[in-house]
Amino acid sequence: MSNNLNKVTLVGLGAIALEYTKVLKSLNSEITAIGRSESSCEKFTKDTDIKSFVGGVLKNKELISDTAIVSASVESLAEITMQLIESGAKKILVEKPGALNAEDLIKIKTLAEKANSQVYIAYNRRFLPSTLELIKKVKAEGGAQTGFFEFTEWSHVIDKLPDSPAKQTTFLSNSTHIIDLAFFLMGAPKEYSTYTTGENKFTWNKGPSQFVGSGITKNDVLFCYHANWTSAGRWGVEVLTKESRYILRPVEKLFRQPVGSIKIEEITLSNTEPADLKPGLYNQVSQFLNTHENTENYLVTLNEQIEMYKHYNKINFSNAHEKR
Repeated sequence: MSNNLNKVTLVGLGAIALEYTKVLKSLNSEITAIGRSESSCEKFTKDTDIKSFVGGVLKNKELISDTAIVSASVESLAEITMQLIESGAKKILVEKPGALNAEDLIKIKTLAEKANSQVYIAYNRRFLPSTLELIKKVKAEGGAQTGFFEFTEWSHVIDKLPDSPAKQTTFLSNSTHIIDLAFFLMGAPKEYSTYTTGENKFTWNKGPSQFVGSGITKNDVLFCYHANWTSAGRWGVEVLTKESRYILRPVEKLFRQPVGSIKIEEITLSNTEPADLKPGLYNQVSQFLNTHENTENYLVTLNEQIEMYKHYNKINFSNAHEKR
C-alpha cells in the first residue's frame, strides 16, 4: 500500500465519480478506480481512459492506497467506507451524507479510531467560491447576527427520476447540502422549534413535505428556515450582519444588500476554481489532499456529522411540531 497522498483510490464509478476524476486529474493525482459491476467499470473506463477494477473493495484490497474517495450510491457509502478502513486506508472522503443513519456513522467512527484513520464527509457547498467570499465578508463586518435558509426540493423534477435509495431519502441525500451550509455559516443549532406537515405527498417520500423552524445557534445567531416541496422555491441562504444582508441564491453566486438600501448587487468572487469542474469540488478535494494552501480546513468530520444527524432528524420530524 502506498502512503503517497498523490495516489487516490476512487470507489464507486457513477456520475459523481466522473466529476471527482476531472478534479483529481487537474491536481495530478494517480487514480485507482474500483467499481462493483463490470458494466459500470467499462463505462467509467470509456469515459475517462482510466483502467478500472471490478468486484469492489474486498476483491481489490491490494490496490487500496492510503487515501481514498467514496463516490458510490448512497446506500453503499457506509459499507464501502468500513471496508476501506479494514483494508488499510488512512484518509477517506465519503460522499454525503456518509451513511443513511447515525448508527452506521458511529460504527465507522469506532473502526476509524481503532485503525487511526481519518474520515470526512463531502459537502462541497462549504467550498464554493461564493461561500469562501461570504465567510470573509461576514468576518470583516463583525460576524453574523441573524440568518435564514430554504431547502425546497423540486418535486416536479424528482418525480421523473428513476426510483432509488437516494430518491427515497431526498432529505438526507440532498437537502442536507443546504442545511449543512447554513449551520456551517451561522453555527450549529443550540435551541430551536420545528414544525412539519404534508406527510406522504409523494410516493418516494414518506416524510413531511413542508417545513418551518426557528431558533438560535451556538454562536448566538438567530435563525429561521422554510421549505415547501409541494410549491415553488429553491435552495438559498441569507446571512445578516450589522452592515449587510448577504444572499446565496443560487448558492454559487453571492449578492449583497447594504444597510439603508433596497439595491441588491452581485459580488465579484476572488477565489475562483477551474470553470470546467463541478463547483466547490476542486477546493474541497484540494483541502482533502492538503494541496490548497489558501483554503481553511472546512471538511466535515465524523463527529460533526454524527452530531448533525440529531438536528437532521429533528428538522425532518414527521409529527406536527416539537421543541428541542
